[in-house]
Amino acid sequence: MKPYLETKIANTKEYVKIIYVSLYGITNVNDISIKILFNTVGNERSRKIHALTKSIMDAIGQKVNISIYEASTAICDLIDIKKYILILDDLERCYCPVSEVLGFVNNLVEHYDTKVIFIANESEIEKNDEKANPVELLVAKDMNILAKCSKSDNNQERPELTPEHLRKRAEEIFVCDSYYERVKEKLIAHTIKYRPDLKKTICEIIDKHVCKDTKLYQSIVGKVNSFVKILDEENYYNLRTFKFFLEIITRIDAILYKEYTYDYTDVIDEIIDYTFKVSLRYKKGNYKNPWRSDELYGKVSLSNDPYMMDSILGFAFVDEAIFYNRYNRDFIINTIKEY
Repeated sequence: MKPYLETKIANTKEYVKIIYVSLYGITNVNDISIKILFNTVGNERSRKIHALTKSIMDAIGQKVNISIYEASTAICDLIDIKKYILILDDLERCYCPVSEVLGFVNNLVEHYDTKVIFIANESEIEKNDEKANPVELLVAKDMNILAKCSKSDNNQERPELTPEHLRKRAEEIFVCDSYYERVKEKLIAHTIKYRPDLKKTICEIIDKHVCKDTKLYQSIVGKVNSFVKILDEENYYNLRTFKFFLEIITRIDAILYKEYTYDYTDVIDEIIDYTFKVSLRYKKGNYKNPWRSDELYGKVSLSNDPYMMDSILGFAFVDEAIFYNRYNRDFIINTIKEY
């Protein structure tokens, strides 16, 4: 985004610069202020601004409960914020409450005419911006109150009431827009929906993370269309999950490659399919490890719906790698030998 905007701006008569800040891991608006100031100092290389920035940061450090207004005002006292376009990325991965981040930005926009671009996965913002209300959860626990995610037929066995299921019931019983949705119309002027060319992007990620001279590369590339179809069906486009899947499968393949000199394409194809689907569900937060301690492989269901009878060939060592980051060579080899 930053290089793209800089190229566009260079072709105009406007004199503006880009400040890019990732909000990933940010815990309060003070951190945003510091990151913005550091970016500015790096761009202008001004000793005077550096000294002022240090003074402000020291003041911020001494005053833990600095207000949103003070944090944004501190920036504008140091730099001409109108000269910059502020890009705030990873809003959905910010640990600071979204209400505080939006309040911080709102002050910059309304009082200092700042131009701000958010880059974010909106569905994740709406999921994370408010904690579940304990009272609503207690009401949702009463299975006599029907919700869409519950079975209406009293004769049917009701599914186990998991925390995820409880949250869904609360959301459906107490229908209410998230805080982000409520303030979005007031604060954000334009929303541009962006979705990359999924197939092209996945191929680029594979080329970058998997050695091309391997059987694994050939097997994964041959499944790209299947990956894209599954992601579309799940309406899930977080490519970090695909990178996570590649990290798991390449480490498992490295163990198998050293052990087997013959063609193990069939078994690696099965492992790829299972690893991809489990990685997807694990990262979406709606998957439980289905294996007992004495099980190595077998048919397992990846659905949270107890009434769904779909199943896939699975391997316990894949779940061990995904859940616990453990790659027990003997466990993997013994499983494949028995299979």
